[in-house]
Amino acid sequence: MFPVLIIDDDRPSRKTLADILTEKGYQVQTADTGEAGLKAARTELFAAALINLVLPDMSGLAVLKQLKEQQPELCVCIVTDNISAKDTAEIFRLGANDLFINPLIIERIIHRITDAEDNRKLHQSLRQSKEELLKNFQTSQVINALLRIAFEDITLKEKLQLTLDHLLSLPWLVFERRGAIFLMDRGKEFLLLQVQSDLSPKLLKKCARLPVGRCLCGRVAATAKIAFADCIDPRHEIRYEGIQPHGHYCVPILLHNEVLGVVNVYIKNRHRRDSSEEQFLTAVANTLAVIIDQHRAEKEKKKLQNHVRQSQKMEAIGTLAGGIAHDFN
Repeated sequence: MFPVLIIDDDRPSRKTLADILTEKGYQVQTADTGEAGLKAARTELFAAALINLVLPDMSGLAVLKQLKEQQPELCVCIVTDNISAKDTAEIFRLGANDLFINPLIIERIIHRITDAEDNRKLHQSLRQSKEELLKNFQTSQVINALLRIAFEDITLKEKLQLTLDHLLSLPWLVFERRGAIFLMDRGKEFLLLQVQSDLSPKLLKKCARLPVGRCLCGRVAATAKIAFADCIDPRHEIRYEGIQPHGHYCVPILLHNEVLGVVNVYIKNRHRRDSSEEQFLTAVANTLAVIIDQHRAEKEKKKLQNHVRQSQKMEAIGTLAGGIAHDFN
């Protein structure tokens, strides 16, 4: 349930209306000046606002105008003892949803607030659905782009950099445009920094060769599990003077339970953990695993082809040498 905002400098009137609405089950927040009401609306969504036309610091019309700019979907109602036809026209021109003239008819106010709350819930639901559809569309676009990258005739490092760039370009993610991709070394003892975006120069040297088990990325390599941090916690073993508050998602790149590397993205300090973000990052990591495995296979194929060519060359040389020896005999 969204709360109701009452802006009225008359304490008895403000308290009486607040008590009635509270008794009816509504959450109520009150303000005795226009500025106090506007401040409240900057930090909280309301179902409706009841504003006295006459306030000590500013006109109720000015409050109405600013509230509609701050929260366009907010139901704003003006309360007054009397009003001219000119002011009535101005109130509705500025976007007021209703006008109540004292003495108030509580049933009418409650009916208006109930409608406003239903409308607010509907708008919120539609907005969330739209955001979810856009998020899913953009996510599928990135995954499709990564699959195309897998077949491009470029180096593995270039593929990793393109992947990181696509990952950090999504507008719905709350990540800072900062991150890195590590690959495991052959001995499975170190993570080697392959590509990065906007990492501090102080980190580049410290993280170039990261022992498995150290810091967040190293822990992920050791456990093969996602690590989330909403701040610089004790697991952040690699730090430097002046480091800014931040958090991380660190995701293992897995292929048949083998850790191939780690994807590290920065998030804003105190960001809430989100399962849909983790699912997306896991999908990216899985795609990277395919890209890395394909690169390995191509590398082995070329190695085998070179070996075969070398063997054929040696065989030809041996045959030629045998023929020459025979001629001399």
